[in-house]
Amino acid sequence: LTLTDGMPLVVSNLQHNVDATSSLEALAIPCEVSLLNWTEPSCPVLEEHPADVIIGTDVVYDLTAIDPLVSLLETLLNKRGSTSAAASSSSSSSPRSRDPCAILAIAHRSAATIEVFKK
Repeated sequence: LTLTDGMPLVVSNLQHNVDATSSLEALAIPCEVSLLNWTEPSCPVLEEHPADVIIGTDVVYDLTAIDPLVSLLETLLNKRGSTSAAASSSSSSSPRSRDPCAILAIAHRSAATIEVFKK
């Protein structure tokens, strides 16, 4: 599990929360935290561990953020390359055999933002 944000202060807070939760031995899986700039999607953690599922909540506030987000999602979801295509065509129903996907929850703040996002 990798948690990211584009703002260093938010990343610092995420790391604090992960550390606090880890100290309680309450995490079922390892969790990493990393800074991720949508316009410069270089994130060593994500390059080492291609995404099976990307979950984003309330990630779009303005129209100018949509194109970089879509481009980043395409890049991250395609990093699995040919091994993903081979796994997808198998008959196995394990999570690794499914195509990678993104699940986004966005607040309806503006009709224009929603319409651009749909395109």
